[in-house]
Amino acid sequence: MQLTQTDFEERLARVDDGTADDEDHRLVRHYRAEGFVAGDEPVDGSWLAGGQEAPEDDYSSLGYRDLQKLAREYGLNAGGSEADLVGRLREHDQQKRAADDASQE
Repeated sequence: MQLTQTDFEERLARVDDGTADDEDHRLVRHYRAEGFVAGDEPVDGSWLAGGQEAPEDDYSSLGYRDLQKLAREYGLNAGGSEADLVGRLREHDQQKRAADDASQE
């Protein structure tokens, strides 16, 4: 199979809207490993290294090791299932947004 930006974006859209199957999730991780990014993401993947927050919906397309890495960077427990990690990361994002909103008032 030849990797294309169009196929990546179609699969990523299915992941984002919740209609993706296991193959879509697997291939989105594969595309990311090959360096593909969506139009609104930094090309260098700097959000994975803590340069900025990962887009919330993108957690479901990350692999287990990437989720663990992000959890550790945020000082969160990096154990448990993928679902546990995604839940912790999303909760962290919500708490951070709430703290940011409170500091701006």
